[in-house]
Amino acid sequence: MSAGTAETDAVVAARALTRALTSLADALAKGDVARVLDAEPELTTALASMVAVRARLAEPHTDKELANAIATELLSARVALARCAALGASLDDFVRQRGYTAATYSRSGDTSPVAMRASSGGRT
Repeated sequence: MSAGTAETDAVVAARALTRALTSLADALAKGDVARVLDAEPELTTALASMVAVRARLAEPHTDKELANAIATELLSARVALARCAALGASLDDFVRQRGYTAATYSRSGDTSPVAMRASSGGRT
C-alpha cells in the first residue's frame, strides 16, 4: 500500500466514523431504540477502520491539503461524538426522571444491579 493510499484511507476512515456517529446521534435525538441498536455495527466497523489507520493519523503530513482534509474529518467526528454524548446524557436523564430504571445500563453495557433492584421493588 502506498503512503498516499494509506493517507487517503485515513480520510475515508474518519468520514465513516463521522457518518456512524451522526446516525447514532440522529437515532438518539428521536428516541428510536431500534435505530440506536442498528447503529452499532456501522460504528464498530468505523472504529475498526480508525484503528487500522491510527499510525497514519499520528504522523505529520507534508501534503497540506491532505492534512487539512484529515483534520476536517476528525473535527467532524469529534462534533458528532459530542452530539452523541449530549443526547445520550439527555435521554438518560429523561429515562431516570420518569422512573424507567430497568432501562438503565452501565457504560460497559451491563444492566445496573441497583437499577434492577429498584425496578423489582428491592427483589433481585
